[in-house]
This record gives sequence, structure tokens and C-alpha cells, in this order.
Amino acid sequence: MSNSLPGDNAPGVPRLASRLFFAIFPDQETAERIATLALNQRAALGMTGTLLAPERLHATLYFLGDYVELPQETIAKAHEAAQRVAVAPFEVAFDRCMSFPGRPGRQPFVLRGGAGVQELICLQRALASALHQVGLANRAKSKFTPHVTLLYDELRGRQRAVEPIRWQVHEFVLVHSVQAQAQAQAQAKYIPLARWPLQQAPPSADDLRYMSRAMELARMAEAAGEVPVGAVVVKDDRIIGEGWNRPIGTHDPTAHAEIIAIRQAAQAVGSYRLTDTTLYVTLEPCSMCAGAMVHSRVRRLVYAASDPQAGAAGSAFNIVQSDALNHRLQCTAGVMAEECTAQLREFFRARR
Repeated sequence: MSNSLPGDNAPGVPRLASRLFFAIFPDQETAERIATLALNQRAALGMTGTLLAPERLHATLYFLGDYVELPQETIAKAHEAAQRVAVAPFEVAFDRCMSFPGRPGRQPFVLRGGAGVQELICLQRALASALHQVGLANRAKSKFTPHVTLLYDELRGRQRAVEPIRWQVHEFVLVHSVQAQAQAQAQAKYIPLARWPLQQAPPSADDLRYMSRAMELARMAEAAGEVPVGAVVVKDDRIIGEGWNRPIGTHDPTAHAEIIAIRQAAQAVGSYRLTDTTLYVTLEPCSMCAGAMVHSRVRRLVYAASDPQAGAAGSAFNIVQSDALNHRLQCTAGVMAEECTAQLREFFRARR
């Protein structure tokens, strides 16, 4: 018999509900700021819903289900998955409020974010991949919209901009939520079952070797007066495609390092599909190159320096892991980031 609870309890019959989810929590000072913001927004919009207590404010990463009794097998798999997540600490920022659709009179009023939640999305996707690996595949397919629920009330129109709420994310938590009623989210008691600190796994010897080759190619671009970006495509521990920036010299706006490397790799394998390949590049791909990686089915992207202005792997937007597309890449950022950033910085400094 399943331990999962039905959607609604019988009227007047309270049942203990055990809910499991992964989440991040703000520090105490930030939680108090969020609570104050929620109080002000409730007054400004004429809402009457009960505010969530500061210690309950969080952003859910993954919901693992409602249960009559805690499922020890699921908890064990959740632990195994969490231990596989390697993501560096990051800052998250929420800058707008809005209502989500829900039951009449109980629509969640939430904090949302734009570019400031991209690294949170990356953390969630890393956790999704780990959950899939340990056999919680149905959980790993859930859609993720980063938010912090403030209260429940009537639907309140369009979103409202607010002063950004920021905090440093250093860990994520597996939470046991104990509720008197399955629907009583605002009164639930949260019990943290385990915490995992965020820490970036050290790059592998292969990642360092191939990124070093991409840097050599970037120097070729620099010698030709091009922006120093280099890329390699690897399959079965062998480089099958190389490229460096050449749009100026070739009078071709598509001649980015990644595009050239992808074209060469496709010729090498005799197919327009580059399955089971890894693309290494010294700078986070632009939207054009990210789109080419998705279309060619590159399995994994490894990049060095981030591009906050135009990066399409999580900085400005995230094409390589978009739920709207039919292929998503595994993504590793920051391999030899300092060296590649310095290379780019020196190039542009000399041009000024």
C-alpha cells in the first residue's frame, strides 16, 4: 500500500501529513527583511492572509511527496542524491512579488526573481540530475519556478517590482514538514533532516587538460586580432573538433570558436548529431553557440569565464538547460576561470 496521501482529507478528520522537500533558507537577518516586505505588501494590497513566520520562509528545490509515514527508502535515496551535488556557493536575488494560481482564496503570494535566480536554477538542475541517477526519475522531471511563498490569499493581479532581497546560499536542506492537515501549509512545523554545504568539485585532470588546449586556441585568436576565445569538442577521450574566434578575419558573424569546433567535429563523426561529446570553451557561450550545442546534441558543456552580459548558459539566460527545448546539456562552469578571465581582461585592456 502506498504511503502517499490523497489530495484532500475527509472534512473534520485531521490526519498527520509528513511532507518531504529539498529547500534553501535565508539567513535570519534576510528572513526578517522578507517578513517585513511581506507585511508591507499585504497592507498595500489589502490582503488578509496569514503571513508565514520568518523561520519558515524558503525556496523549495524539490518536492518529494506527502506521506502518512516517512518513507525511509526515499529518504535514503535523497541523501545519496544530495551527496552527488557539487555546486559552489552563490548569491540569490528576488526582486518582484506576484500571485500563483491555487485553490480559491488560497493563492500563494510569492517572491520571484529574474537573472538573480539563475544560479539557483543551476543548483536545482544539478539536484535533479542526481535524483535521476539514484532512481527518483519522476521527481527529476518536475518543473521549477524559483520563489519564496510569503502568504496565501486571493489572486492579486500582475507582478510588482520590489527592492531586491539578496542572500548568500551556502547549503541546501532536506526538510520534513509535519502538518495537522495536509492543506495547512501556513501552520506546518519544519524539521531539517540533513544539510549539505555547497562546494564546487575540483576539476578533473581531463577537464584541465582540454581547457588548457582551448586556451592555446584562444591565444591563436588573440594573435590574429580576434577576441581570445577557444573551443574543443571531445569524444571518447579524443579531440574531434577545434576552433577559435574568427569572425573578423573571415567576415563571418557566425565564426565563433564553438561553431567552428562543432562543424569540425560533425565532419569527423560523419553526423550532425554530436551525442556523447563534451564541448570545452574559454568563455560562456552566446545564444547562437548555445543554440548550436542544443541542436547538435552535445552532451556536456564545460566553460571557464562567465559572461554576465550575454552568457547563455546561466548568466544572462540559460539556453543550454531550457525546459522549453528538447535537449538539455550537463553544464560545468568555472574550470580555469581565473586564467581565462585574465586572458580576456588583458586583451580588452590593450585595446582601450
